Amino acid sequence: MNARKRFFVSGLFVVLFIVLIPLILLYSLGYRLDKDFSLFPTGGAYVFYPESRAQVYVNGELGKTTSLFERGIFIDNLNAGTYDIEVRKEFYRPWKKTFEVAVGKVAEGYPFLIPEVISTSSVPRFVTVASGASVTNSLYGEVVALFATTTEPKTNLLLQEKMVATSSVVATTTALIKKNIEIVLEKQTGRMVASWKGSKDAMPFYFCDAARLLCEDSFVVIPNSVKRFDFYPGRNDVLIYNKADGVYVTELDSRTPQNTFKLISGNVDFRESGDRVFVKEKASYYEIIFTASTTLNTLSI
Repeated sequence: MNARKRFFVSGLFVVLFIVLIPLILLYSLGYRLDKDFSLFPTGGAYVFYPESRAQVYVNGELGKTTSLFERGIFIDNLNAGTYDIEVRKEFYRPWKKTFEVAVGKVAEGYPFLIPEVISTSSVPRFVTVASGASVTNSLYGEVVALFATTTEPKTNLLLQEKMVATSSVVATTTALIKKNIEIVLEKQTGRMVASWKGSKDAMPFYFCDAARLLCEDSFVVIPNSVKRFDFYPGRNDVLIYNKADGVYVTELDSRTPQNTFKLISGNVDFRESGDRVFVKEKASYYEIIFTASTTLNTLSI
């Protein structure tokens, strides 16, 4: 290749570089070309669900389905505005949320799916072993000990290796406070309040507006009184609590609708141990099963 050709090729690459870099930058910021080749701004939506075969719907139309290799679903090229997002999975209750998509921003959502039918497994005092003999069930004693405490134990009686090391419980004279990482749940004058104690840069999206221009350090999660509360197993953005009529689970993400589901009906108490949840109804104890199943007992009081 002679000098003239080399100069021409080099110049061509320089021109392409100068033209393409702004286009790539604009594309990364959410700008797209319309049919008239005019630039217009867009945003996106991101939904993460850790299991496969969950269908993500946008305004009633199927967008994508999670798989073994794709748990996070990203939907781009969305005009600024509101979108009804719904996540469905067979045998589970649907999760719904209205996303506010801002220009150049990605609205996030982390669904939690609860089985349509909540199953429970009895925790008997005695169990039958292979020899046919009836022996004391060690789990029963541990569960009884859980319910003997008025606050959550600082050490875990079951599945200690699965405890979240950063979670803690602090009992005060005026409220019961639970902390998971930097999120604090607290009873305040008959309502449940979530507060962020970490840095502003790491603040979860549900403490802010869609454009993350306005953020609040705390907000009301539940406007009325609850008896007992804790973080849902494995989550720091979902709350499990009980009232006089049952045990409920709700999300800290207060965008409409704030998904709330009843797990168990009746005046029952609950305790957590690692990733397991136990309930007490009168003198009987049960474990709540959070996977969809039709082979176990259903506790409905």
